[in-house]
Amino acid sequence: MYIAESDTIFEIRTRNDQEVSIKFLSVCQYDDHSGFYLFGCDEEFNTYTDFYFDDIDVALEDAKRLYQIDNIEWKKIS
Repeated sequence: MYIAESDTIFEIRTRNDQEVSIKFLSVCQYDDHSGFYLFGCDEEFNTYTDFYFDDIDVALEDAKRLYQIDNIEWKKIS
């Protein structure tokens, strides 16, 4: 539904003793669910973080707090 790309990175996560850069954020909704998921993905769109929200506007806004960024430029995807 929405995607944002960072010029640098949104966050660095460690998984299996390896540092991974979160380069993309995505807000999606599964067909059979009423809620929304905020995913943090690497440059190949592998998911490393996910958060669930009941409201899409809350998901888009809370991403700023979760990734400590003042402004996120979301692009709507059809």
